[in-house]
Amino acid sequence: MADVPTSRAVNKGAAEPKLDERLARAMAHPTRAKVLSVLSERTASPKELEGVLGISLSNLAYHCRELLKFGCIEVVDREQIRGAMKTRYRATTRMLLDEENWERLSKETRSGISVAAIEEVIERATRAVEADTFDARADRSIITLKLDADEETWKSVNGVIREAYERIGELEAKAANSGQEKFRMTVSLLAYESPRD
Repeated sequence: MADVPTSRAVNKGAAEPKLDERLARAMAHPTRAKVLSVLSERTASPKELEGVLGISLSNLAYHCRELLKFGCIEVVDREQIRGAMKTRYRATTRMLLDEENWERLSKETRSGISVAAIEEVIERATRAVEADTFDARADRSIITLKLDADEETWKSVNGVIREAYERIGELEAKAANSGQEKFRMTVSLLAYESPRD
């Protein structure tokens, strides 16, 4: 997916916000995190998103307009159907917020985004188990580590995850041009402070 969207609102005379700033603004509502998650996997119209997310059509149309304004999604096609315009969107960027922008979000918004992300991880893994693809490959990975960490370890582990994210993006771009048959792959990288047992 391209990091620079083709459709976005730009304030003339003002420097365009960095991608993670736009994501922070766009993610000010947890519904937008859910919409961006779906649109990063496939194209969809607000009506199609309504069926997937169970959120009202008018609410989804509004949040799609907001994501479009912040340059997180783009219009794929428009189609006139019975007097109404059906607009389909796709994500133009991945959802990755840096520490500074994450801290600027309200606690409620951060919690909403976190819950949406965890729900997505569980939902995708469940679908893969039910479709019998989760264990189809002997070299699939499940890594869960519980460790006692200090601040330096915390920052180092999150740095490793950020590096993995960037490297995986490079590998995806390389695969897009490989000429080989493609299949869907999901990678979930999590690092969080655990409650004491």
